[in-house]
Amino acid sequence: MPGGGSAFAQSATPAEETLFQTAQTSGLPADFLAYLERYPDGAYAEAAMFVLRQAGVEPPPPPQTDITFTTPLTTGRDGVKGRSMADLLAGTPLFPPIEGLPDEVWKGQPCTNCHQWTVVDLCEQGKVLNRPEMEVRLDLPHPYGPAFKRALRTFASGGCRIE
Repeated sequence: MPGGGSAFAQSATPAEETLFQTAQTSGLPADFLAYLERYPDGAYAEAAMFVLRQAGVEPPPPPQTDITFTTPLTTGRDGVKGRSMADLLAGTPLFPPIEGLPDEVWKGQPCTNCHQWTVVDLCEQGKVLNRPEMEVRLDLPHPYGPAFKRALRTFASGGCRIE
């Protein structure tokens, strides 16, 4: 399979390697899509896109490189893609913020019930996620998924612009 050689493995983190191996083992397009959601520019991204195209599945678009607080996101889970960070924070979580949290605690509740997020707070969070030692945090669950965390990183890298 393209991209499966050891030259690629040298630049992959152990978490990335594991996720790609899981996709290879299952052969399921959903697993390759999950890999690309987490590692859109990863060592195996090209191979994952090849597998998806062979299966008749269109790979996701490349990650956004310019994100503002009001820019609609072009990647992410259903309910995230097409919405801006401003829209998402004004809305309700799409997924439980903590695994196993009873629906009545979070469903239908605005994100602002738990977080008093502002543009400045999101910028600081994005800066934290940009630190190399925080790479592992991208694998932790988030109510809006890993694409939102990547968007925060890009938002911070771009100067935390509102528009």
